[in-house]
Amino acid sequence: MAKQALLVVSFGTSYHETYHKTIEAIENDLKAAFPEADFFHAYTSKMIIGKLKKRDGIAMDT
Repeated sequence: MAKQALLVVSFGTSYHETYHKTIEAIENDLKAAFPEADFFHAYTSKMIIGKLKKRDGIAMDT
């Protein structure tokens, strides 16, 4: 079987509670549905990416 990967891309959020309730919940469902696949996620919003890096030290893929 060929190696599989999932890439989940979203606008993003800078609110941790919102992330856990929405983006993380969907990502966890996808991970459970495709346990053999490598998993990657990225945000499209440069504003959110910058805010997370500056405020929380979180580096997010784009």
